[in-house]
Amino acid sequence: MTIEDTLQAALDDSRLIRIEREEFEDGLSELDGYVAGVGKELLCMGIVDDRVRLGGFEILWIGSISSVDAPGPHAEFYEAALRMRGESMAVPPPIELTSIRSALESVAKISPLIVVHREVEQPDVCEIGQLHECRDETFVLREIDPDAKWIEGVEEYRYDQVTRIGFSGDYEGALALVAGLVE
Repeated sequence: MTIEDTLQAALDDSRLIRIEREEFEDGLSELDGYVAGVGKELLCMGIVDDRVRLGGFEILWIGSISSVDAPGPHAEFYEAALRMRGESMAVPPPIELTSIRSALESVAKISPLIVVHREVEQPDVCEIGQLHECRDETFVLREIDPDAKWIEGVEEYRYDQVTRIGFSGDYEGALALVAGLVE
């Protein structure tokens, strides 16, 4: 079974999985969670974090996935803990998973802040902000700092440098709350 087939089956069965991304050893190499959407090249995944809590969503390249365990290690424990805590995966509105640009535009409509990772260029750094503009080869982000203050000006990034997009996680949720973007 191919990685794409395994991801689609996990989506169909609401199965908790673990993916491994060997290509980004210095970045995030393993993710546990539920498949929230599968496109031709992109995956949207609802994350189960290391505290065994649901932790937002990640969009990443299917081609960066080196293996999928379905079910993932400790899936029964994770599912029992989530169930006992009353947590179930929120289903995001449909995210367009045909390109990084379409994914960014979809996420910008439903999330006050977007997390952009460029793990090849900067493995330990992410940019967080609001999508300001999409151009042919690049997008413009209005960024927020770790104190929930807007950084002056905007920054431009290339779509082809993006390795992951995060949204609806606890950290960016806290930034949005303190910045007054949500109540």
